[in-house]
Amino acid sequence: MSDNLTTAAKVLEALGGAEGVAVITGSDRKAVYNWKYFDAFPAHTYLSITTELERRGKRAPVSLWRKMSPPRKPVANGGGSKKRRASR
Repeated sequence: MSDNLTTAAKVLEALGGAEGVAVITGSDRKAVYNWKYFDAFPAHTYLSITTELERRGKRAPVSLWRKMSPPRKPVANGGGSKKRRASR
């Protein structure tokens, strides 16, 4: 059974505090320490943190990572919104 960690502080604690998470993510310890107060992690840390949590039998909701959203479906016209000029 996995533990669901619902705050950045709980994730940090489970992974060895700011120093442990700094090693896991390759980030500066002072930056990691601030994530506790923002109660969110930068999106680029998602894979490294969730992989380590899973290894330890724990989980955290995606809402703890900033700017994380599922990829958009491609638009049939390529997604371009620019109007084309008529050639002269």
